[in-house]
Amino acid sequence: MSEGLRCCGFVSVLGATNAGKSTLVNRLVGVKVAITTHKVQTTRSAIRGVMVRGCRQVVLTDTPGFFAPKRRFDRAMQRAAEGAREGVDAVIFLVDAYAGLHEGVERGLEKLEGAKVPVWLVLNKTDKVLKKEDLLKFSSLLHERGNFAKSFMVSSTKGGGVDHLAESLADFMPEGEWHYEEEVVSDMTDRQFASELTREKVMEVLHDELPFQMMVETVHWKDKGSILWIEQMIVVKSGRHKGMVLGEGGRRIRLLGEKSRKVLEEVLGCRIYLSLRVKVRKKWDEERINYESWGLEYGE
Repeated sequence: MSEGLRCCGFVSVLGATNAGKSTLVNRLVGVKVAITTHKVQTTRSAIRGVMVRGCRQVVLTDTPGFFAPKRRFDRAMQRAAEGAREGVDAVIFLVDAYAGLHEGVERGLEKLEGAKVPVWLVLNKTDKVLKKEDLLKFSSLLHERGNFAKSFMVSSTKGGGVDHLAESLADFMPEGEWHYEEEVVSDMTDRQFASELTREKVMEVLHDELPFQMMVETVHWKDKGSILWIEQMIVVKSGRHKGMVLGEGGRRIRLLGEKSRKVLEEVLGCRIYLSLRVKVRKKWDEERINYESWGLEYGE
């Protein structure tokens, strides 16, 4: 194959919640395209990040993790993850090697049975496993349970093994024109990404105090030349949750605003005025328009 011949393909990254899918996608792309926290169910919809290696473009889809769905919103996230198996050239099944075999991994193995494309097993967080023989045993166990075309061991946070995985993915891509222009790193708009970044900061600052039943809407976006003016609404399900976000005397929401503005300025490369407000909408997770904006199927 000649050096100048372009290749392009699609790869979905699937796995249990908190396996490190978003961190891996960010590492492969080279910039932050998906939010990351230590909390489960951070990723809510399928997000595309674009990795380029020479003349090869790999379109990576970050997906919600596999877990037992209980609500309409949960079921929509699971359908998004399952749908990501279709129309791709390969699937990465990412497994937290330190956490071992658990319900989320079992569910993933079940969902990937009979996959029509090659499935690559990628063991993540291998830097946390002290004994190499334990990694090899775990890898062998998973190979007994699933039909994997290839396997890799990486640390998405520290970068170990990721370059080898990236090159292998690039080499696997079929010939074809690129799906995205060279400068594109994600299919999300800046406005959508801004909402996600603020949601990341809410999850980081509030830790376990606020359930994951909240969202962030960017309600105003205006470029005033020397500064980008952004207004966002943090939507929660109860007055108690609103109080948690605001904090005593509004101190917590000011902290959230400072943290989010700083990251937004770094990512967008401009000065930003950020205004955060909080609103109670008890059934925001039942509103069809929200599912449409996230690319999720409303379902039952």
